[in-house]
Amino acid sequence: MLERFMAFVTVANKYLWGPYALVFLGAIGIYLTIGTKAVHLRKMGRILKMTVGKSMGKDKDEDETEGTLTSAQSMFTSLASVIGMGSIVGVASALINGGPGAIFWMWVAAFIGMI
Repeated sequence: MLERFMAFVTVANKYLWGPYALVFLGAIGIYLTIGTKAVHLRKMGRILKMTVGKSMGKDKDEDETEGTLTSAQSMFTSLASVIGMGSIVGVASALINGGPGAIFWMWVAAFIGMI
C-alpha cells in the first residue's frame, strides 16, 4: 500500500513541480501583470508606505505606548526569521550551481511573481 502511494506521489511530483509548473506559473504571472496594468509597480510607493512605513514607526497613533509591536512589525519579525536563512542558502546554492545567470533569472521570476 505504501509503495503504491509513494509511486503515485513520485509521478504527481514529476508533473506538478517539473518544467510545466515553471512555464505555467511564469505565464500566469505575466498574464496577471498585464491584466492589472502592472499595479505592483504603479502603486509601489503606497505599498511601501503602508507596510514598511508603518513598521518603522511612521504614522503612529497617539495611544500606542513605547515598547509595543504593531501587527506589521511582528509579521516582519517572524517572516525574517523563517525566510531569511532559506533565502541566503537558496541564493548561494543557485549561484554555485547555475552561475551568475541564475541570479538574473531569480530577479526575473521575482518581478513576475510580485503580482
